[in-house]
Amino acid sequence: MRITTRLRIISTVAIAALVVLVPALIWSFSELKSAKSDYALADALHDNFLERASFRDQYFLYRENRIWEQWDKNKETADGLLLRARGQFRNAQDQTVLARLHRNIEDTAVIFHRIVKNTAALKSAPGNRQVYEELDKRLYSQLLLKASAVHDTARTLQKACEQRVEQAYQRLAIMSGLLAVTLALASILTATQLGRLIRKRLAPLQDGAKIVVNGDLDYRIPCDGTDEFAELALSVNAMTDKLAAEISSHMKTEETLRQLSIAIEQSPASVVITALDGNIQYVNPRFTDVTGYSAAEAIGQNPRILKSGLTPRETYASLWRNLANGMAWHGELLNKRKNGELYWEESHVAPVRNPAGAITHYVAVKIDITGRKQAEAKLAENETYLRAIIENEPECIKIIDAKGHLRQMNPAGLAMIEADSL
Repeated sequence: MRITTRLRIISTVAIAALVVLVPALIWSFSELKSAKSDYALADALHDNFLERASFRDQYFLYRENRIWEQWDKNKETADGLLLRARGQFRNAQDQTVLARLHRNIEDTAVIFHRIVKNTAALKSAPGNRQVYEELDKRLYSQLLLKASAVHDTARTLQKACEQRVEQAYQRLAIMSGLLAVTLALASILTATQLGRLIRKRLAPLQDGAKIVVNGDLDYRIPCDGTDEFAELALSVNAMTDKLAAEISSHMKTEETLRQLSIAIEQSPASVVITALDGNIQYVNPRFTDVTGYSAAEAIGQNPRILKSGLTPRETYASLWRNLANGMAWHGELLNKRKNGELYWEESHVAPVRNPAGAITHYVAVKIDITGRKQAEAKLAENETYLRAIIENEPECIKIIDAKGHLRQMNPAGLAMIEADSL
C-alpha cells in the first residue's frame, strides 16, 4: 500500500473524529458559557435579597422613610433581574423556581408595605398603640417567614445553576480529553507508520545514495514494492544512469577540449579570444612570440594596443561592420609589436555563439605575413628593375610561350618589325 494511502486513511479517521468532537466541544463551550451566565444572574438575585434584607433590618431599627425608599429601589432591581431570568433561563424547572421566587418577593413587598403603613398609623394614633404594636410584631414575623422563603428559593436557583456549571465543566473536560486523545492517537499512528517505513524503506535509499556519492556509479538501489520509496529508488537509479552517461560524455568532451587546447597552444598562428566589449580574455604562446606582449600583459587589454595607425580606416570599418552583423571577417592588418616594430598579419575574426544563438565572444586567428610581404615587395622591385632593363635594351628581346607563340617584345624589337605593338 502506498504511504500516502496509509496516511490518508489515518487522516480521514482523525478528521471524522474531529468533525464529531469539535462541534461537541463548541457546544460544551456554549453550554458552559450559558451556565456561567445563569449562575451569575442567580448569584445577583441572591445578593439582591441579602441587600434587601439589610434594608429591612435597618428599617425595623430606625423606622426611617429613607430606608424604606432604598428597600423599594432594591425591589425594582429584583424585578428587573427576574425579568432577565425569565428570558434567559430555558429549563422548565428553573422557570418554576423563578415563578415561586417572584411570588415570594411580591408577598414580602406587600407585607413590608403594610408594616410601613402600620408604623405611620402607630405614630398618629397613640391611643391604640398596643394594637398596632401587636400587628407590627405579627407582620414582622410573616415578613421573616416570607424572607426565609425568598432566601431558600434564591439559594435553590443558585445551587441549580452552580450544578449546571459543574456539569458543563465536566462535559467540556471530557470533550477536550477526547479531542486530545484523538489527536494524540492520530499523531502516534502517523509517527509509527512513518518510523517503520523510514527504518524499512528509507535506510536502503540512504545507504545507496552514499555509495553513489562516494563514486560508485555502477551501483543501483533495490526498488521492490510500489510505494513512493520504490518510485524514489527508481528515480535515483535513473538519475545515476543519466549522471554516468553525462560524466562519460563530459570526459570525452574534456579529452577533445584538451586536444584542442594543445593544438591551440602549439599552433603556429596567433589565437586571441575577446569578450563582447573587445577586451582580451585569452592569447596563445604564438601571440606573445609575435607581439612581444606576455599573456599577463595582454589579458584585459583591448586589441588596439597593436594598432600602428598605418592600417587604412576602411579595413577597420569593414571589420566592425561584419562583426556587428554577426559575420566573420578576413583581412590584412599592419600592426605594431611591443618594441614598436611594424609587422603584417593576416587576420581571421569570427563570432562565437552560445546554444541560444547569442554572440558571447570573438575569436581571431592571426598569421604573421611580414616575410611574405617583404618578399612580395622585393619581387615587385626586381620586376620593375628587370622591366626597365628590357625596355631600354637596344637589341631585340622577345618572349615566346611553350607553343611558340610570341607574347611580348621590347621597343627595339617592335622598331625592327616596324610595329607599334603586338
